[in-house]
Amino acid sequence: QLPHQPEIAYNQGIAQYKQEKYTEAEKSFQDTHTHTQLYALQAQTKQNLGHIAFRKAQQLKDQNQQQAIKTLENSITHYKHASYIAPNDQQIKDNLKTAKVTLKDWKEQLKNQEQQDKQDQQDKQDKQDQQDQKDKQQDKQDKQQDKQDKQQDQQQEQEKQDQQDKQEQQQEQHDKQQCDSDCNQCNEQQNQEQKQENREQ
Repeated sequence: QLPHQPEIAYNQGIAQYKQEKYTEAEKSFQDTHTHTQLYALQAQTKQNLGHIAFRKAQQLKDQNQQQAIKTLENSITHYKHASYIAPNDQQIKDNLKTAKVTLKDWKEQLKNQEQQDKQDQQDKQDKQDQQDQKDKQQDKQDKQQDKQDKQQDQQQEQEKQDQQDKQEQQQEQHDKQQCDSDCNQCNEQQNQEQKQENREQ
């Protein structure tokens, strides 16, 4: 339970801040700001809340840059409130200026990173499109090659069949000629035999 004595709460917040217990320190400073009527203490409390938000933003930067920027904007809000309360406090003015410069720098970094991510994504997509086009062309070439191979196989098969048919025709013709020759010889022999018989009679 946080004490409701502003000075005690403020000192407790300072100790917690030095120990980097930022969440606990934030509660202590908020309690201080709620219960104090002293402008100087209100200004210091708001400035310390700005410090805490600034430290939290630094911790978030490498993990979540967008969230870090929002936290840094909260820091600037606290510094502005402190400046309204104590407009002549140079330290508050310097802290506000530092936070604004840092915010501008971080936003520029985020913008550049987003552009780089977008460009990387586009490059990746272009590379994928090129690969897809290359694969498509290769697939087309493969199909054309398959078609050519099939046509060549069919042509070779047809030539082989034609050659076989030609050989069979030649063989049939040869067999027929052989048969005719054999028949002629047979007929001649029969005629000789018939003549012999006739003589003998």
